[in-house]
Amino acid sequence: MNKIILMGRLVRDPEIRSTSGGTAVAIITIACDRPLSRDKKAEAERNGKPTADFIRAKAFGTRAETIERYLEKGSRVLIDGRLELDSYTNQQGQRVNTTEVMIDNIQIIDFKNAETKPYKSFQEAGDEFDDDGMELYSGSKIPF
Repeated sequence: MNKIILMGRLVRDPEIRSTSGGTAVAIITIACDRPLSRDKKAEAERNGKPTADFIRAKAFGTRAETIERYLEKGSRVLIDGRLELDSYTNQQGQRVNTTEVMIDNIQIIDFKNAETKPYKSFQEAGDEFDDDGMELYSGSKIPF
């Protein structure tokens, strides 16, 4: 089974391209913190060692369009997908290996820019939702 789940923040704005057939392609890089204790993290920072991994991920079609519309540098996301390994020969004739996550699902945890939110938060929705986020119905609004 090839399944990967990552949570992190975008380190730069998404790079948007399209295939020759016109399908949207979004390429993002996510900074994922390594699971280090506070002491180990401080030690690593003092020694100039990384405390996060920077992982490249790619989405196609409507997922790519959603990424383009709602994400920017600093947005926190949860993605799941599969790890894809590839290689190519560069202009110097050297073989280069690449690793990318092919995104199957993406959830936006928070938005860097509150104005880009595609939906209301529970607080903004007022009486439409209870404290658990369940939609409230009353009287003739009951759906059955």
